[in-house]
Amino acid sequence: MFYYEKSITGKSNCKKIWDLYSNANKWCVWDKSLKSVHLQGDFCSGTSGIMEMADNSKLQFLLTECTYEKSFTTQSNLGDITVSFDHLLTENNDDTITITHTIKIEGKDECQIENIGKNLSLGVQNCLENLISL
Repeated sequence: MFYYEKSITGKSNCKKIWDLYSNANKWCVWDKSLKSVHLQGDFCSGTSGIMEMADNSKLQFLLTECTYEKSFTTQSNLGDITVSFDHLLTENNDDTITITHTIKIEGKDECQIENIGKNLSLGVQNCLENLISL
């Protein structure tokens, strides 16, 4: 299993960040590895979608958890490998917000899982910084 977690704290609030999260068309604004995202329904648990990556590859995903202005999780199955992205918002007492993104990858091929995880985790810091700056 691969596990990676990164957080950033800055001036913002859950509503502003949630607006960027809940509008999948805006994901490419804060995640530069994406070209576009299309949901096949509302932004809620059980909705599926397709991410088109910057390299034109496409990845199907499912929203497995969605708690309004708090958190959401996407999950993609790549054959025997499952990739989950958790997104968590925590409002602090000093008018700041902490945004945490977590990547979990499970499957049989530990070498492949590690390589996928290392590649995916490279862009997390930039995504977090983009979210805070928007």
